Amino acid sequence: MCLCVEYPDRVPQTAMDEIPALKAHVAQIRIDGMKWETIFRCLDCGQYWLERYVSHGQSDVPELLKVSEAQALGTTDVST
Repeated sequence: MCLCVEYPDRVPQTAMDEIPALKAHVAQIRIDGMKWETIFRCLDCGQYWLERYVSHGQSDVPELLKVSEAQALGTTDVST
């Protein structure tokens, strides 16, 4: 079974590097340095993951989100 199903649609305060078991099964697809966003795709099931940094007080906090292919490829906006 794919590890993606073990995680909720939104994993707050977590970067992909903090979940080594999942990171081992994803490929980095796209990086947007201006938005501080990285798109990953699961090699097992094809699920897209968005890693982004959200301003929180005086720091930026990472979060992971499961996103659709359209959102991952930039044809649909990812709501906050």
